[in-house]
Amino acid sequence: MKPLSICLILWLFVHGLRAQTKTEDQNKIVDPKFLNHIYYYAGDSLIELEQSTARMVNKTKGFGYGGSESGYEMEGEKSSVRISTGNNIRFAIKLGMSMADPSMMIRLYKLRAAKNKREAILDSQGGMYNRSKNTNSDEISFNIQKTGNDVYLIIPVSALTSGEYGFLNMMMANSNNRKVSFTMFSFGLDQ
Repeated sequence: MKPLSICLILWLFVHGLRAQTKTEDQNKIVDPKFLNHIYYYAGDSLIELEQSTARMVNKTKGFGYGGSESGYEMEGEKSSVRISTGNNIRFAIKLGMSMADPSMMIRLYKLRAAKNKREAILDSQGGMYNRSKNTNSDEISFNIQKTGNDVYLIIPVSALTSGEYGFLNMMMANSNNRKVSFTMFSFGLDQ
């Protein structure tokens, strides 16, 4: 009787390990090709987002009396990467530093199209005669979920609506002649 019960216990143990391994495999995502690049997570594959340069800009109106705006600006009214709107939009990134927190390095912005450009407004101040016009940034909150060795899922807190969006990677900054620019990974959402 003892050998039969031992065999039964071993069989249950091995079967439990197999089920656990299948669950872990289902939770892992495809490994991103490049470090610090952001990809759209399409369930069983990753799609590279458009990578371009976003320049830091400051604009004043009427010599400052009309107010000011600061933000990021990039070329083109629309991204070449198009995604259908839905409730389960996720993105993936693989970091080169194992101790890094992606939320400290990445920002997600809703972009506004204007004159063959896209821009994200960080801050807008009213002028001398319109001090009540103070708006905060176009930044969108997101959650981070670790999925594997240095691979993270980026999940927006609220559903994204149709329009243009961009992830700004704060670690990928360039400075040239006192002009600061960053790498932006952009995409567009269509219905």
